[in-house]
Amino acid sequence: MVRGAEAVGLKEREEDTSKPVKPLKFADKDEVSDYAVSAVSYCESNGIINGNERNEFEPQGNVTRAEAAKMIYKLLELIDEDAWSKL
Repeated sequence: MVRGAEAVGLKEREEDTSKPVKPLKFADKDEVSDYAVSAVSYCESNGIINGNERNEFEPQGNVTRAEAAKMIYKLLELIDEDAWSKL
C-alpha cells in the first residue's frame, strides 16, 4: 500500500528512517518490525488499516480478501482525493 502511495505521489519516499513517525496505536505495536513502522503508521494515519476488534495489527497474520480489497479501496480513495485537490 505504501509503495503504491509513493508511486502516485501521495507519500514522499522515506530515505531517512531516523525521522520520527506517528506512534502506532495498536495493542501489538511492539511486534511490528522496525523497518515497517513508518509504513504501518502511514497506513494507520490515513485509514488504510484499522486493526482488528482487539485493536491489534497482527503483523504476522494473514490478510483476507475482504481486508485486502478494503485497503486497496482506501488507497484509491486517497489517490482520487489527491487528484481532485490538484485541479
